[in-house]
Amino acid sequence: MKSNVMPTSSQAKPSPASMRRRVTLRLCYAAMGVVLLAVCSWISVPFFAVPFTMQTFAVCFVVGLMGTKWGFVTILAYIGLGALGVPVFSGFGGGVGTLIGVTGGYIVGFLATALVAGPLYRLAKDNLVWGFLAMLAGIVACY
Repeated sequence: MKSNVMPTSSQAKPSPASMRRRVTLRLCYAAMGVVLLAVCSWISVPFFAVPFTMQTFAVCFVVGLMGTKWGFVTILAYIGLGALGVPVFSGFGGGVGTLIGVTGGYIVGFLATALVAGPLYRLAKDNLVWGFLAMLAGIVACY
């Protein structure tokens, strides 16, 4: 005998078209995140002797909005574009030489920021103070 109970949304499987649409939307968000990272890397604020770029803010912002997995993918795409020679790094730099140079470790450290700050930010559950501390932990992981 069949049950007349409809499956809830958590039990129903999404259609393949819905899944493709969701992945396409996420990839578009990732592309916009890469653009945000590139634009923020070009913004430089003189802070003492060392200029401060908005890259770190953009990394934390992207991870906070997109989550750990897609934030990591976005940062990886950003680093990949820079490695190919697209001038997305600070000072309109690009290429493998930038990644091997002085700031290369800092740029690769953005991946550590995503891995540390993403899960902590998710645990923060929209609490502003805990979210700020999660992002601060991610910045510490980057350094």
